Amino acid sequence: IGLHREEEPHLPAIPASVPGEVHLDLKRAGKIPDPYYGRNAELCRWMDEKDWWYRRRFKLDRKGKKVFLKFKGLDTFATVYLNGERIGEHENMHCPAVFDITDKVRIGSENLLSVKLGSPKLESWKRAREPLPVWNTTYERLYTRKAEMGYGWDWAPPIMPTGIYRDVLIELVDSIRIDDIFVKPTLKGEGKAEVEIELTLTSFLESERELLFKFEASCEDSLISGEHRLKAKPGENRYRFCHLVEDPKLWFPWNIGRPYLYDMRAEVLLDGEAADEMRLRFGIREVKLVRYSDESPNGRVFYFTVNGIKVWAKGANWVPPDLFYPAITEDRYRRVLQMAVDGNMNMIRVWGGGIVESDLFYDLCDEMGLMVWQDFLFACGVYPEDDRFIDLVRPEAEYMVRHLRNHPSIVLWCGNNENEVLAESKGLDTRDHRIFYHLLPEICSRLDPTRPYHPGSPSGGEWADSPDEGDRHNWDVWFGYKDYRRISDQARFMSEFGCQAPPCYESLLRFFPPEKIWPINDEWQYHMMQIERMIYWSSEFGPPRNVIEFIRAAQLAQATILKHYVEHYRRLKFINGGVLVWDLVAPCPNISWSLIDYYLCPKMAYYELKRAFSEVLVSIKPETEEWFSLWISNGRLLPLKGELLIQLRNFSGKIKLEERLEVKVKENGATKVGEVNANPEDIR
Repeated sequence: IGLHREEEPHLPAIPASVPGEVHLDLKRAGKIPDPYYGRNAELCRWMDEKDWWYRRRFKLDRKGKKVFLKFKGLDTFATVYLNGERIGEHENMHCPAVFDITDKVRIGSENLLSVKLGSPKLESWKRAREPLPVWNTTYERLYTRKAEMGYGWDWAPPIMPTGIYRDVLIELVDSIRIDDIFVKPTLKGEGKAEVEIELTLTSFLESERELLFKFEASCEDSLISGEHRLKAKPGENRYRFCHLVEDPKLWFPWNIGRPYLYDMRAEVLLDGEAADEMRLRFGIREVKLVRYSDESPNGRVFYFTVNGIKVWAKGANWVPPDLFYPAITEDRYRRVLQMAVDGNMNMIRVWGGGIVESDLFYDLCDEMGLMVWQDFLFACGVYPEDDRFIDLVRPEAEYMVRHLRNHPSIVLWCGNNENEVLAESKGLDTRDHRIFYHLLPEICSRLDPTRPYHPGSPSGGEWADSPDEGDRHNWDVWFGYKDYRRISDQARFMSEFGCQAPPCYESLLRFFPPEKIWPINDEWQYHMMQIERMIYWSSEFGPPRNVIEFIRAAQLAQATILKHYVEHYRRLKFINGGVLVWDLVAPCPNISWSLIDYYLCPKMAYYELKRAFSEVLVSIKPETEEWFSLWISNGRLLPLKGELLIQLRNFSGKIKLEERLEVKVKENGATKVGEVNANPEDIR
């Protein structure tokens, strides 16, 4: 109480980093143990029930016509004070908080900025009303706009970050401010494109004035530029300009072309002097989601085209690579995304229970040619539809679309994760939910008509998880114990499937107390291992005598199962439009589904999927106990012709059968090229 006042408090201060988070600060100060080691997270739970205060003194040398204080990320229940006066509140970590401090900030003398971040646990309880259906943790999270994974999930303990997790800025405006520039590309055919530039600016002048808007955008030898004389009235102003581009450099996913990017500099001049400028990057590309085609028996498909070329998606789901978001360094982002590309992936799905990722994440995806399936931030719940909640969600969704829409890597807006299947399991119908079927599609249509919107994942067909239409999450093997050798699912797009495995032994030692490593015990379960399922699937590879053998068997099971999934769906190309594994990288040390552990050590499945995602894939499909069909999946945009060598060997490696087939495979497709009878002499 009283920490907003200007006098120094009697409490000792703890040094804090901004961007930052209180667990990181307290760990750095030696006040708490490492929450990731052993069961130390339980020793930090008290922090969820406390309010946390940040204080900082600063000086401002000059005044502007307007002075704004902008928090890019407050997590989450914030009250902001300047010089002892409350200037506002904010309770949505997914969009910035902006305050006009023109008449409150002192020029040339010291100011005190104080931010109270309310207890995430208690503030969530305050907002919760009647219980709503939910998977993973408790229903209170459905009433807040805090990253939902922090409440705990089946791959992470409940660790609720609190902090100022992105930059804080003071913005001085003297006359004109460029608020936003949206570059909207359209392909015109025959080596031409059109870019429509939507400019939004605010004038803080008292009368209408004439301005000059200039821009220049370049990509190698391709140049787009223009000058436009404008009239700006006081307040917000919007303009549109169209420019034809000859021989544009097009952005493609890396596996079918080059991800060309244009660097743009724009400025507004008032009386010949620059009033404001903005720099941004964009790509010229056209993305479509194809839902209807005679390529499937029922005429329903789900695949993407980029610049008119069909792209089979191969990739993984993404959760933030650390539960403490400010701890994610540029190097960590770059390394993980490069591992995705090195693993032959071309798409990342940003899952709806996390955060709007950092600008760096999307910049890297643009540069690397990685497509992004972007969920809005809702996961595994039946969300409220009242006006209060809608008023909380609307500015978040509008900000998210405006902020990200210039990134060519984003190919889809998706409303939520698994809300519809949850509702159906409770006998509810959410196909007309106010957020996912009205609010979000309207925002996407109005603010970004350049890419498709999909109401949820999974969604489509007679039921949400139907294999006949839309996308699907197939957990038949891991949760349903179905034989992975006999996958027959005809899903039009597979956006989630997975299998757990522990990390390598060296990684396990970094977060496990040595005495808890073997035999398997409740410590393994605490770190998210689903013991009965992992033992069931790993037992196929022999009974382990020690922890090394168990890790090997479990990782082999994960690798083998995921390989069978991917090979099956690649044989369905383009009845099926792609696969996204759950998930790419662990957000904390755990024993879970990720292909790459928290310490960025890949599991066996990473390498098996790298092979399964290769440009040309030979796969073997069991038809009966003895007969197998042979398939080639061709990711090239040209037909494939060559010789297929087939060998059947016995257990000791002796060749029992050998055939050579001349094969032809269509471009960008999958073809059955032969059959073989593999009746074994030795049943082993």
